Amino acid sequence: MKLALFGTFDVPNYGDCEFPAVVEHFCRERINGPFEMDLYSPFGRPASISEYSSVKAIPGSSGISLGCKYDAISLVGGDTVTAGHNVSGVYCRLSPRELSAGLRCWLYPAIESLRTQVPWILHSVGIRPISEELQPGLIAAFNAAAHAKVRDPHSRNYLKSLGVEVGGVTDIGFGIPSVKSDKEWDAIFSSVRTSGGYPDSYIVVQASRGYIQGQTEEFVNAIVEIGKKTGKPLLFLPLCHHLNDRVTLTRLYAMVRAIYPNCILEKRVLTTNQTAAVLRDSEGYVGTSMHGAITALAFAKPATMLVSQIPGKHDGTLAQAGYHELCTLNPAELLERYELSGQLDLIGKAKQAAEEVGVGFDQLVKVMSDGGSSSGQVDWKKQLIESEIAERDLYPGGLRVQLKRLIFCGLRSHEAVFEAYEYTFGGRRL
Repeated sequence: MKLALFGTFDVPNYGDCEFPAVVEHFCRERINGPFEMDLYSPFGRPASISEYSSVKAIPGSSGISLGCKYDAISLVGGDTVTAGHNVSGVYCRLSPRELSAGLRCWLYPAIESLRTQVPWILHSVGIRPISEELQPGLIAAFNAAAHAKVRDPHSRNYLKSLGVEVGGVTDIGFGIPSVKSDKEWDAIFSSVRTSGGYPDSYIVVQASRGYIQGQTEEFVNAIVEIGKKTGKPLLFLPLCHHLNDRVTLTRLYAMVRAIYPNCILEKRVLTTNQTAAVLRDSEGYVGTSMHGAITALAFAKPATMLVSQIPGKHDGTLAQAGYHELCTLNPAELLERYELSGQLDLIGKAKQAAEEVGVGFDQLVKVMSDGGSSSGQVDWKKQLIESEIAERDLYPGGLRVQLKRLIFCGLRSHEAVFEAYEYTFGGRRL
């Protein structure tokens, strides 16, 4: 059996890069016989922190076929059902005359599955609201799916408002512990710890600038409070490299260390498995990354998140897995939420979440094996193609937009250059 897996596997973000290993592991467990999987992303290259060696590029037009035969085409995991070109974002170099990164991840594979008559699968995905002009395509993509499940009530309610009913499923990130044996995880962590000079125990701290901007001092005070209350060393660990966590955490580390010296900054760029191993052996997690928290909880560690919206994707995804009240908008509440998470039956809840991930893959693999088709007899391809055209018309024109895109295309062409830009200008916005 051969699967085409779509996603943002070319982005150096911990959550995005852990999905392929989880999907492959759970599919191999359930498929009798050979199993192959090709990864597809907008840029068609492995992210710098990834464990995989090959990623194929998603075509920029729905008129171009993949040219390869698959038994199923899928989008599994991530906040990947989005739309629109971002002139300064990680995918700014994609031509505005072609599909945006978001549409490449869900609209293109939906059309390709209809063209090749194989099951189209959406599983454990998150959705960001999109413009009204593109909503017919979104509706068509979900209605054309042989299997469609979202990871949080926020996404489910949004689809419901568009007249699309789908079920919920536990985020596949809760399946990360199964990817390796305990012995393998121990070996990975041992090599990281030995070369990194880690203390015997530590709490992982992470933050992306957008979540703490405007309340940086309050966040620093909260982290210091957690350190003093627990007496544990604090390990500042970048997770969202595409959001320049390294820049943000370097500045936060200096601010926290001036008050609470018992902390360490991870300056290396760890791979996905190395990052998971560090979270596995931690005392807990405090940060803004949803999959940082999910990994900690999956390994039965306390976790809390500072988020920008409640209800939203963070609290909703945790609630879908049975975790409540672990997110907050207020940095002053982080200690309280962290202590609350430590009072839970973390081992029992992690086991239950992992079992639910397995049930989700039971359903997914059954659809793959049965060769299920889309629901109904409607030709959804027309609506999908119309949304592809509509997105091009929505792109803002003007010299200012073109100039901004040109500047960021140049900056983002070289990681070192963009990081230097963030060090110079990004830190001022903390």
